[in-house]
Amino acid sequence: MMAPRMVDAREFRQRFESLGFPYLLDRTVGIFTVVEGGVPRPWGSAVLLRIADAGFLVSARHVLNVESDVGILIAPNVSGPVFVVLHGVELALTADEQIEDLAFVRLPAEIDRTISEHKKFVRLAEVAIDDPNFQYLRIRYGELATARRAEF
Repeated sequence: MMAPRMVDAREFRQRFESLGFPYLLDRTVGIFTVVEGGVPRPWGSAVLLRIADAGFLVSARHVLNVESDVGILIAPNVSGPVFVVLHGVELALTADEQIEDLAFVRLPAEIDRTISEHKKFVRLAEVAIDDPNFQYLRIRYGELATARRAEF
């Protein structure tokens, strides 16, 4: 068996840190849940996606499909303890978490505006829809997800 070859990745890392990290950080948000005692706890992350004028929050099913009296706490990564609370929205969930772990929600206009003050959204034109490895956008909504009303 041949020993693994080491490749100098410094240039890639420098380029990714200068170009990739800012792009990703500008378009992702932290998702928090509330634990006993009312303390927010990091739960996951989500990508902000814009299709035409509609803003969406896209994440793993297990991140957005939480049972909470408070709702989904979105942290737009601004200074200070700022959360945007998302509740009473319809989540689109994959039918089987073991096969595809994906969920999304269309953001209400007011929440979209609030998040837009601090973050950017990935535009649909930036997504590689023709890439055969990017299967989620190739599957019709009815085959991919079932919707439920989130009761918060």
